[in-house]
Amino acid sequence: MKPLVAGRIHYRDPADQIVLSALVSPAPAERDFCAAIRKAAGRYAVCSSRLVPGENGALCFGDAAECSVPIEIRDGACDLQALLFEQRRIPFCAEDGEFFRFFLFRQPEATQLVVVSSHLAGDGISVVFLLRDVLHALAAPDADMPAQPMRLMEDFGYPKSSRPGLLNKLVLRKLNRMWRAEKRVFSRDEYLDMYRSYWQDRHRTLLTAELSGEELQRLIARCRGARVTLNSALCASLLGAFGTSDVGMAVSVRPSGFDGMGNFASGLSVHARYDEKQTFRRNARRVHRRIYRKLRRSRTKYRVLQSLQRIDPTLIDAIYFSMYAGFESGAARWAQDLFKYSPAARHLVSVTNLGRPDIPARYGPYTLDSVLFIPPLIATSETMLGALTVGGTLTLTMQFDEGRCPADCRRAFEAALCILRGD
Repeated sequence: MKPLVAGRIHYRDPADQIVLSALVSPAPAERDFCAAIRKAAGRYAVCSSRLVPGENGALCFGDAAECSVPIEIRDGACDLQALLFEQRRIPFCAEDGEFFRFFLFRQPEATQLVVVSSHLAGDGISVVFLLRDVLHALAAPDADMPAQPMRLMEDFGYPKSSRPGLLNKLVLRKLNRMWRAEKRVFSRDEYLDMYRSYWQDRHRTLLTAELSGEELQRLIARCRGARVTLNSALCASLLGAFGTSDVGMAVSVRPSGFDGMGNFASGLSVHARYDEKQTFRRNARRVHRRIYRKLRRSRTKYRVLQSLQRIDPTLIDAIYFSMYAGFESGAARWAQDLFKYSPAARHLVSVTNLGRPDIPARYGPYTLDSVLFIPPLIATSETMLGALTVGGTLTLTMQFDEGRCPADCRRAFEAALCILRGD
């Protein structure tokens, strides 16, 4: 039994689904594809696990009755916007061992695989590694695929230098004292009521784009010339396109060389103003310096994770019930402000860039194409950009709630693309 700690932030989040879509060509035989999915998913311990509630709201991963690998087969091309609308209204049940849903969309020349994942199972890069394993199993069905035991963030530990400072510790202690006077454990039924209410009148829009070939190589050359990463360029383009001075950014804290399933992500804020009188190069350099000034300090890089593991886990749940179900709590309201969940504190736009992970585009006779990563639109941001580079193509996705986001997101998305392309 392993306690759920770093991933607790996703337990009562009504918008926790991670989606990965990929086109596989030529179209594999249906039976072979299903067998490959079951073999790849079955190697990960989380697929044979479930969440077990304990006393006072504690949660642990325990053994499930069976390995859950549901696969649904549909004909024709996938309308991702419609599929997301459908799936987001169906909550995962981690207590029953449900963490993944697989969809195969059959087409004459290719098959589109869509993986819908609960964030409790792992972060975005975990789902990318799962996709890689599916393709390996498809190309070499008789090859051994060793089991992947469950290893959580707490198994690897945190750097000593990342421990919170005295002031932060005092704030978290006071927050816990406040919560003890109000504490309650929320039931599954209460969560389902909150979940349905959250999605009742939300219409989430998905925008997509890709940069490949000369276009991507030109962007990479511009980044090299400015001595910045592609991630820094993405953040700079969002600052310029949205006219904001604050971008949220997911940060990987995954141990080097570990390609297993789990949540290994922290986050930070990038504060900078895009100066239209300056070149993209200078703007990107300024953003890059500010990002790495924070990344070089373990206390900043791990702040979110170190803080969350020090507060009562049921208070993390209460944040969502306070925001979406009318739960009255002074501690929950304070926690909203502290972790940037309140409307006044949250980011206008955030980015989750998975970079260029160790996942090839070819597997024997099969080619992986049009790989789209759609991260969850978390409550700390009004808009979310997802980025992933596979096989020489950078794909971008952007999500926002129609009528709820204060920005013109379609215009901003196009403006960000223009900045990246140098138009």
